[in-house]
Amino acid sequence: MRRLAFLLLLAACGGGGGGAPGTRVSSVTPGPDSTAGDPPTGIRVRFDRPVNRDSFNEQTFLLTMSGGDGIFGNANDVTLFTTTLSFPDSTTALLDLSTIALPDEIFRLRLVGTGVRKILAADGLALDGEFTGTFPSGDGAEGGDFVMFFRGTTTVEAMAPAPGSALAAPANVAVTLSADVDPATIDAATFRIVRSGGDANFAGGNEVGLVPSAITRSGTTFRFDLAGNALPADTYQVTLAAAGSGTALRFDGTDDVVRVPPAIQFAPGTGSLTFECWVEIEDPARAGGIAECADGDFANGWRLRQVANGAFLFEVDGLAATRTASGGPLPSGWHHVAGVLDATAGETRLYVDGALAAIDAGGAPGAVSPTAPLFLGRAGATFLKGSLDEVRVWAAARTEAEVRRDMYRRLTGGEPLLRAYWRIDDNILQLVVDATAAQHTGTLGADMDIGDDDPVSRVSPAWPVVKDLDGSPLDGTFPGTLPAGIGRPGVDFVATFLVQ
Repeated sequence: MRRLAFLLLLAACGGGGGGAPGTRVSSVTPGPDSTAGDPPTGIRVRFDRPVNRDSFNEQTFLLTMSGGDGIFGNANDVTLFTTTLSFPDSTTALLDLSTIALPDEIFRLRLVGTGVRKILAADGLALDGEFTGTFPSGDGAEGGDFVMFFRGTTTVEAMAPAPGSALAAPANVAVTLSADVDPATIDAATFRIVRSGGDANFAGGNEVGLVPSAITRSGTTFRFDLAGNALPADTYQVTLAAAGSGTALRFDGTDDVVRVPPAIQFAPGTGSLTFECWVEIEDPARAGGIAECADGDFANGWRLRQVANGAFLFEVDGLAATRTASGGPLPSGWHHVAGVLDATAGETRLYVDGALAAIDAGGAPGAVSPTAPLFLGRAGATFLKGSLDEVRVWAAARTEAEVRRDMYRRLTGGEPLLRAYWRIDDNILQLVVDATAAQHTGTLGADMDIGDDDPVSRVSPAWPVVKDLDGSPLDGTFPGTLPAGIGRPGVDFVATFLVQ
């Protein structure tokens, strides 16, 4: 069954303290951390004294839906009219929801105890609503809102090995969910295990991703089979993906670009470089540029583009030679693409969706030292018709294992040899913000002015996530004890264990 998780918060507008005690909320049903197979058919609120029924109305007893984004206070909130409010007795208010088709959504219940219109006791004192984790509510003085969020969500009920445990190398890692999920959404991309590389740090760049020999299912329990993986003494991190990749930029294929000023980090000279991103191709038969940092008519530099047969092409032009790696054709949709210049091995490589797609082993191309800006969404005279997300530049030749390990992970920006990282989620007006300390901030379009050459923001479905049978993401927030979840889906479940 779904876990009906409640998060109770102290309202920002509390009482002043020291005044007369107002009426307090003594219980709410369903209560905090209760479970239910379906959304509730009613919300019952009990108070510690008789209430003034006339003070309950659509301005003081508020039930609001987030509008599908889990965020309250923006333009898409939906308020449900509380005309079905009744009073079984003098101390109880009951909101009947049986005639309302509640979507798989996040709801906020707010009982108002401040301002002109507020909930009153029969003796005229206002609600004392602040909540600190235990009933009854209140801080001892009238005046204070009571706020509660609730939702029926799918969460992680159990994990073996248990989070925080230390043990010998296990044969598998099993997670048990609180409800059925779409089995097609649990695979090696969404059920991931990495070990830290010996330092218990999962942002150091030396992590090792594990590859499941199989992921099997028994009811609502999913097992990651560890056969074939080396399991030395180390800290292991288990992730069930739910957060997705946030926001992407869509390019119109005509003139949309992101321009990043020239930087030495984009000109490796005789060193190595990796450029990687998630790209959505809308038309496989159409040529389009994905990224380019090159002087003149590709006289010195590198670029990644889609060619007309639906293949990806990574090209590097140095002072000595041009090296090309091409892989495809590929269908439309989202793909992860990484172009690698490996100066040590004398190779140019292309990885598509975490696998080696092409290699040019003809030797290093010579010094690659462009002085031009970096453009996203363009290469030469061709422009991308599609979207970009999670764009990264490394001063290193990334391996297949490293590409595959990090392609579904949100990085911190402080990883070794990561020279630029545009999450796309952090954009500010016309600025495309770099998450690394180097701050290679780009602009939408060729300049700071708003124009037709600006790509537009959109929700990014690039990363797969674990979803329930209704299509809602996992509620994975792990506060340290199981079951996980706080009633807010779309958060990764992350826990660790130690192999001794």
